[in-house]
Amino acid sequence: MAGPYTTGKVLDAIGSGDGVTAGAVGMAAAAGATSVLFSGCWGSLFMLLMARLRQSLSLRLFSHLVHQDLDFFQGTPAGDIFG
Repeated sequence: MAGPYTTGKVLDAIGSGDGVTAGAVGMAAAAGATSVLFSGCWGSLFMLLMARLRQSLSLRLFSHLVHQDLDFFQGTPAGDIFG
């Protein structure tokens, strides 16, 4: 959200004849750094959620396999169970 605002401010500064000032460049750099920071946090959160989902599903699968009757394991080849 800050990217278009800061880009507009820099373009306004150039259009008004002030040129590119240190403040405008600093504001654009800060907006870019903030964007990178929040994008990294979003990606990390997504990876954490996917890891937790994978772990939860693996534990549920193992729990269901452990609670199967013995007849299930005698009648089903191991390759079909774990493949």
